[in-house]
Amino acid sequence: GANGVETKAAAAEPAPRKRNPDPWEPFNRGVFRFNDAIDRHALRPVASAYANHTPRWMQTGVDNFFTNLFYPTTILHQFLQGKFKQGTQDIGRFVINTTLGWGGVLDVASGSHLPLHDEDSGQTLGWWGVPPGPYLVLPLIGPSTVRDTPARVADDFTQPFRWYDSQAERWVSLTLNIVSKRAAVLPYDRLINEAYDPYVFVRDAWLQRREYAVC
Repeated sequence: GANGVETKAAAAEPAPRKRNPDPWEPFNRGVFRFNDAIDRHALRPVASAYANHTPRWMQTGVDNFFTNLFYPTTILHQFLQGKFKQGTQDIGRFVINTTLGWGGVLDVASGSHLPLHDEDSGQTLGWWGVPPGPYLVLPLIGPSTVRDTPARVADDFTQPFRWYDSQAERWVSLTLNIVSKRAAVLPYDRLINEAYDPYVFVRDAWLQRREYAVC
C-alpha cells in the first residue's frame, strides 16, 4: 500500500551527514604539537616545581585571588544571559571576597553558601544561539572555536589586568596566574599521555565541556 511505499522511500533516503567539528585538523594538529613542545620544555617543569615546592595554603590563596580578580567578567555575562539571580549572587561573592577575604585570597563567600560560577563571552554567544563553528587550536593558548576566539579578545577588556599597567608587576602577576592554572591540571597529564591519540582526546573533551558550559 501507500504506507509501504512511503516507508521504503524513507529508508532509501541517505542519513544526513554529521557536521565535522574539526575541518582544519591538519593545521590544528601542527599547532597542538607546537604547544605541546613548549609545554613539555618550559611550562610543565615550572608548574611541577610550583606544585611540589609551594605550600598548599599559598597555592589555594593564589588560585582564589585570580578567580576573584577575573570575576567581573562572569558577573557581566550572567546579566547578558538574563541570569539575574546568579548575577546577583556573583556580585555578593565578589564583594565579600574582595573586602573580607583580603582581596580574594580567602574564599569567604563559599562559607556564606554563595555558589561559584564561570561565564565568558563565548558562553554568552552560545546562549544567544551563535554556533561554535570549527574547532581551532591557538598557538600558546590551546583549544578554542571560531566563536570563542574573538570572544577571548572581548573578555580581555573586562579583566583588570587589561587596564593595570605597572610594567613588571603586571607581567609577574600574569605569569603566576598561568603557572597556577597549569599546575591545577597536572593530574590530567598522565591520562592525556596514555590516550591512543592525545590530540583527539583533548579536542573531544574540550568540545564536550564547552557544550555543557553553554546552558
